Amino acid sequence: MADYFSYFSLHAPVLLRDGLFSVLGRSPYATATAYTIGFEFFQNPNTSANGNIWADGFANFGYIGMIAVPIVLAFIIWLLDNGTTRAAPGTVAGVLAVTVISLANGGLQTILVTNGFAPLIAFLVLTGGEVLAPDHAVWFSTFRRLAPARHQIPVSRAARPARPSLTSREINTR
Repeated sequence: MADYFSYFSLHAPVLLRDGLFSVLGRSPYATATAYTIGFEFFQNPNTSANGNIWADGFANFGYIGMIAVPIVLAFIIWLLDNGTTRAAPGTVAGVLAVTVISLANGGLQTILVTNGFAPLIAFLVLTGGEVLAPDHAVWFSTFRRLAPARHQIPVSRAARPARPSLTSREINTR
């Protein structure tokens, strides 16, 4: 982050012109932002000095980017939270774990497009989290039809047949 701040405090912002939005105009730099910083601070043109979402926001829009990018990310998380209400929170967290970790090492637009966060969000929100529901209805319904009878997996404890309880006399005789 400090390298990005040091460099882009004195140089022109990228304005998203080094990636997906290069149609908006040509980037003021010959290489991608991470390689520009890598060359400037490590004197190696092959070094990719990735930054986090704040560093990328600052490189693209200055201080406004450092504020706007977390606001956009908060909206995305709110959208996910409201779109996956049927899913178990731990399951959603597990599905998103790799993507969330990548937020520490890349820009938001890179994570959305290249790392597949946008399609994952769309999938989870459009299905309403149904595929991650606690009863596993979507995942296990196909498995139950294909699995042999002895490998049937019950959906929940309520679906299991009740075991008769043993009396104290039966317990003592065993």
